[in-house]
Parts: sequence; C-alpha cells; structure tokens
Amino acid sequence: MVRWLLSVPGSSVATALLRSADTAMYKAKQRGRGRSEVYTEEMRAAAQNRQRLAAELEQALARGQFRVLYQPIESAHTQRTVAVEALLRWEHPTRGNISPAEFLELADESGLIAPIGDWVLATAARDVAGWTADGIVDGHLALHVNASRRQLSDSSFVDRTLAALTESGLDGSRLVLETSESSLVDNNPSVLRTVGALNRAGVRIAVDDFGAGQSSLAALRAFPADLLKLDGTLVRDVGRTDGADDPMVRSLIQLAHSLDMVVCAEWVATEDHVQRLRVLGCDLLQGHRIAEPMTAERFLERQRRRTGSADTRP
Repeated sequence: MVRWLLSVPGSSVATALLRSADTAMYKAKQRGRGRSEVYTEEMRAAAQNRQRLAAELEQALARGQFRVLYQPIESAHTQRTVAVEALLRWEHPTRGNISPAEFLELADESGLIAPIGDWVLATAARDVAGWTADGIVDGHLALHVNASRRQLSDSSFVDRTLAALTESGLDGSRLVLETSESSLVDNNPSVLRTVGALNRAGVRIAVDDFGAGQSSLAALRAFPADLLKLDGTLVRDVGRTDGADDPMVRSLIQLAHSLDMVVCAEWVATEDHVQRLRVLGCDLLQGHRIAEPMTAERFLERQRRRTGSADTRP
C-alpha cells in the first residue's frame, strides 16, 4: 500500500486514500455487519477488475453476449415438469462463461439489472409461449424469473412486466417472479406496492433461497408471497441417516402450507433427497437430480422424449 501511494502524484494522494478506504468498506459490507477490513493490494486488483467488468457489462446486452438457460421444476408427487426457471448466463468473448455470482450484484448496483432483467423476461416469456403454441408444453407450465429488490422498487417495473407478457401472449398467471428474502424482511412500501399490482394481474411471487439469510417468520406471514423456495443449505442434508435437518425442513413446509404457500426445494441432488422431501410434504423439486439448466433446444428435446413423441405439434 505504501509503495503504491509513493507512486501517486501528491495532489492525488487524498483521492487515492479515499478510494482505497471506500474499497475496504465495500469489502467489509460484503462480509457482514460490524466488520472492519484493512486495505490490501489484492483489494485494489479486485476493484480494478470490477471496474473493467462493469464497463464490459454495459455492452454485453447490445453485443448479444447473454443467453437464457432453463431449469425444469417438477412436482414431487407426479414427477411432471410443472415449471421452468429462466437463468441468465454471460458468455464473454475473452473471459468465457462468467458466473452470475460475479456480475448480477454488479448489474444490480449499477442499475443495469433493469434492461437485463427486461431482456430475460421477454426472451423467456416468448419461448414458453412458443412452446405452448406448438404443443410442446401444456398451458399450465409456469415460468420462474428472478427479480431483485431494486427491480421491485422501480415504479415502472409493473408496466414493463405486463408489456412483456402482452407482447409474448403469455398469461400473467403463468409467471412467477422470484425475489430474495431480503425483500421480505425490509417491508419496503415500494416493493409491497409492486407486488400488490403484480398479484392483481395474476402474477405470483416466490421468496427465493429462504433460510440462507436473515429469515423472518413474522415477515413471511405479512409478505404477499405464493411460493417459498427452501435454500439448498437446508435441503442438502435432508435424508441423512440421523435425520438431523428433517424437523426444521418439515416445520418450514408446514408453516408455508398453513399460509397457503407452495413449497419448492432447491439443490435436490440425490434420490434420497427426492424420497425424503416427498415424505416431508414438499410440493416442488428443483436441482441437478431433477434436471440441470439447459438451453431451449435441449429442453424441447427433453420434453419430446418424456412425452414419447418426436413432434407434438398438431
């Protein structure tokens, strides 16, 4: 740090110090409340990489570098595919595939999440509506799309969402918007207004990754959600021989059912998970044991194999 500051012109030292302090503060916030961090050269390198990534992210949508994958969600009891979750992927021309964990938070902070999210919804809604029209899926298959707290706080989000549904021809009742449990805990009036307007249009709301953060059972009761997605950290040990995590998962499923919410388990990775979650009363299953995220083309192939027909169009 000292060697680096010695290379900075005198008039810029104060600015450099403030920038460094800001970087350290950002790192502290990432790791939780009430923490302090000492600025390091690694932080500076990470901050520079983040700035480059932010600049490239602005151009990624216009340059067609994003794509949507679909992960099937099955009924725990009928094994039928009842929904697909649209998952964003960034295929960078030089960096290769960039994990969503590396850029979604950046997109949200910069405000780029709005146009990127609109593109994901429009693309996925168009695909699902097309599959329905071609007879590949029935008219009840739901589409799950992620929506951040920032998106739900945007006063124009409802109009943009309904416009995308109208343009694609997809009914609002087939859309499920997934948001984090932080949206639930904050009790933000803007978010609640947005959710209320979407509910009136038939759009359902899911609380995603429940159990991974500051879960609030009281807030869950007040938040107008239709579906609860159990975080994979709760699911991964379900079915162990000692049954240690089963009581917690069972209690959450029962609580959600008492609130008229459907329960979906994420990270379903083994047949033991499938069998035990079914016994515990879970409604929906999602994870690699069910199906990995796949392109639209692979999803169509999967549907045709499962229906035993090469072409289900009339």
